[in-house]
Amino acid sequence: MSYVADNTPAAEHSLFAKFDLAVGSYNAGSAVVDIFQGRDASNNAVVVVQLRRQGGNNQVRLGLFRSGAWTYSGWSTITGATVTLRLSWTSAVAGAATLQVGATTVASLTGNTSASVVESALLGLVARSNTTPTGPATLDNYYSTRFTAP
Repeated sequence: MSYVADNTPAAEHSLFAKFDLAVGSYNAGSAVVDIFQGRDASNNAVVVVQLRRQGGNNQVRLGLFRSGAWTYSGWSTITGATVTLRLSWTSAVAGAATLQVGATTVASLTGNTSASVVESALLGLVARSNTTPTGPATLDNYYSTRFTAP
């Protein structure tokens, strides 16, 4: 696994991130791969974007840590050589996270995220389940802010 870390968030209660994903010949196999994680001061993920390959299609989903447990959106198929992914996350009693592919919202999750703040963001092949993926993928053009969605 390889990734880059952005350690500039400092106890942020909101995070807006944008990045491009070019899947290329990357094949996650049966693995679920975290390609983005927002982490707290204890280095625990509080929000994730995940990638998998299902039936020959690449799919993404959103994960949100709320009220002490994880919840996940459904999977959304992505098409095209390169897609732009946008993540919005807020910490609050009525917290929320949203994932967009291009300009289309594909996932929205809500819940009590008030115990979480973001101290770092990781982009790349951050974590995976069970099997070893093959082939290259590119994540590029990362941008994040605490104020407005990029």
